[in-house]
Amino acid sequence: MRQKKALPLRHTRAYRLLVWAFRCHPVALVLGGLTMTSTLVDVPALTAALAGCTVAVMLPGVVLALTGMIMLYAGGLMPQDLTRRQAMAGMLWRDVVKPLTRP
Repeated sequence: MRQKKALPLRHTRAYRLLVWAFRCHPVALVLGGLTMTSTLVDVPALTAALAGCTVAVMLPGVVLALTGMIMLYAGGLMPQDLTRRQAMAGMLWRDVVKPLTRP
């Protein structure tokens, strides 16, 4: 029921940008964890390389997320009702995780 209320959002460019942004963030978090581990082990060359990779993945993710949110708000597509926002968040979560759970 919730998904039907937010269904037209799925076909917008702003929504696709949000999906790509949320796919980038776990990769950046893993790289950030590896950076912290290499700092604790005290491997400066590896730490610098991993920190650069983390920034290289996280920065586009943040830019994509901000652009998608701005596009949703500017286009008047961001749901104002809490129920519809929850439906959009659930739909976004399914679209982000679905490719990872395919056999």
